[in-house]
Amino acid sequence: MYKFRYLANNESLFHHVAYFNQQCIVYILYNLYPVVLRNLNNLNNRTSQIIKFFGGLFTSILIISCGGGGGGSSSNAPVLPSSATIQSFSLIGADNVNYDGTIVANNITIAMPNDALGSLVATFVTNNATSITVGSTPQISGETPNQFANNTPIVYTICNTANQCNNYNVTVLTTNNSIESFTLRDANNVSYHGTVTESNITITIPDAVGTNRMVATFTTNGAQVVLVNNESQSSGITANNFVVGTPVVYSVISFSGESRNYNVTVLNTSGLLTQAEKLVIGDDITAFDIAISTNGQYLYAVTTNGIITYKVNSNSSLESIAISAENLGTKQIALSNNGKFAAVFNEPSGVNESNNVSIYALNANSGQMLESSFANIDGGLTTIAISPDDSEVYVGDETRNRVLVYGVDTNNQLTLKNTISLTGNPAMIRPSNDGKFLYVLMSDEVDSIGNDTGISIINREQMTIESVIQFESDNKPMYMLISPDGSHAYITTASNSDFTNGKITVYNRDITTGMITPSTAPVLNTGINPVTMAFAANSHSLYVSNIM
Repeated sequence: MYKFRYLANNESLFHHVAYFNQQCIVYILYNLYPVVLRNLNNLNNRTSQIIKFFGGLFTSILIISCGGGGGGSSSNAPVLPSSATIQSFSLIGADNVNYDGTIVANNITIAMPNDALGSLVATFVTNNATSITVGSTPQISGETPNQFANNTPIVYTICNTANQCNNYNVTVLTTNNSIESFTLRDANNVSYHGTVTESNITITIPDAVGTNRMVATFTTNGAQVVLVNNESQSSGITANNFVVGTPVVYSVISFSGESRNYNVTVLNTSGLLTQAEKLVIGDDITAFDIAISTNGQYLYAVTTNGIITYKVNSNSSLESIAISAENLGTKQIALSNNGKFAAVFNEPSGVNESNNVSIYALNANSGQMLESSFANIDGGLTTIAISPDDSEVYVGDETRNRVLVYGVDTNNQLTLKNTISLTGNPAMIRPSNDGKFLYVLMSDEVDSIGNDTGISIINREQMTIESVIQFESDNKPMYMLISPDGSHAYITTASNSDFTNGKITVYNRDITTGMITPSTAPVLNTGINPVTMAFAANSHSLYVSNIM
């Protein structure tokens, strides 16, 4: 059945005709007839009756001719055209990767890397469309290119058979969010350039330069906004307070909403090395290891004769005062942070017949050492270390490529707690200053057995390996030291074949993740076989021992 209604006062009859064709004739006349009737009041009764009669008769005839009153509709009756829409939309990037768009109402957004932008071809699926254009240019799916730029909409116009058109705004938002360059300016308008590596930025400044209210100037790639503590940063304008060795996190937000963090760390030039003094212990004496007491007053050197205790003078020179653990085959020493004990490992030599770990009580006033306990170990011992909280002792075993974890109680007694398997022979174990990570230097070159040369970074809480940093096969890591502020790592290396070409490389260290990366500081040559290092209490001097 046809449904009719009266025309509103502001409706145009021809508007309805354009959409309803033949059916609209009945529609118009049915609506027109009451309109005329409403205006017959102005005519005399006789004229009014004549018009009503013939109007009703004519309307009835048209109704019958358009389908009659039988209730059925013609199978050829035209249908209103539906709006033209875009059902799906994607772009082939300059990197030949397909990027799908997200359609919300009449807006289409596509996320892609900045280097994928350019003259791109769109692939789309439409519904009820007879044409789609950009400006006056017809668009063919999979063929027509357009020049796309970041956050710059291109309007696609799509029309149906009745020439009804919809506009779609297609916008590409880049996913890039990187810092390309970074500079800090101090209160005296002196600028210091940073080194950008992965997610870390380091800036080295003189020790005397203040780090409060330093202004950063930076360039970015694809960044919509840069934040520090959720506050927007303007390059060359916004100031922040920095603390040497403590990262300030800069968050770079892309136009597509992705976030990337950069740890910006200010370092002092004291991280650079210069050789101050060389002390020769003796022609027939080999130094295996050295360590400095927590109060900075004593240096302990492990030698072929025993452990020599040196007094450290105010000018950093050394004075020999005692010798302990003579002829026990001691190879390495580690000092507790509370200054109360030292842990050493010994190999069979002289009066000692087994591989073992010994704990020595320390006299803070005299520097003297007194043995408290020991534990025999079935394996080839290579290195020893103590956790920063003095609760654990770590021992490297090259026979089974593992680290043994011992607990230490208040009476300096040892209890085996855990073992950690490695991919190479442990040459040295270095806990981080905050106790969160263990760095294990592995000194064997890669061979058929699978032993690695490099550094294993271990999560101390979980006792799992977080990362393995590979070294070149002829660049054997010998020793590692972490600066007191935790921002640098110093690693000595030598030729794997003859221990020549000794050098110290300075690394930047991320105190949050524990990862290390080479710094821009110059490499310092040390001669043959640089086996150990130690910092002075003021951390301005670094002692290095060599086996000649």
